[in-house]
Amino acid sequence: MNEWIKVSDRLPEHSLDDTRTIEVLVFFADGIETGFYDFKHKSWYIDDARDSITSITHWMYLPEKPTLNEEFVRTQILDNGKYRLWMKLLH
Repeated sequence: MNEWIKVSDRLPEHSLDDTRTIEVLVFFADGIETGFYDFKHKSWYIDDARDSITSITHWMYLPEKPTLNEEFVRTQILDNGKYRLWMKLLH
């Protein structure tokens, strides 16, 4: 199980572009959001904000996404017209 990590203890790992971290959960004065740390600007950002957030105290890795088999997707989601989207997510 994931646990909260103090930002003063360590930062999340770099993403593929190496300028920011992978997406994580962040805990700050206004609540819990998904966000990332920008190594170039040495600042935390939440996904829906352009300004950096200075009150982030803890972060946590996101859990693994659930696995869905193709038969479930075809029978449960095809009727909703979202089959192509789900197939993209599976692969």
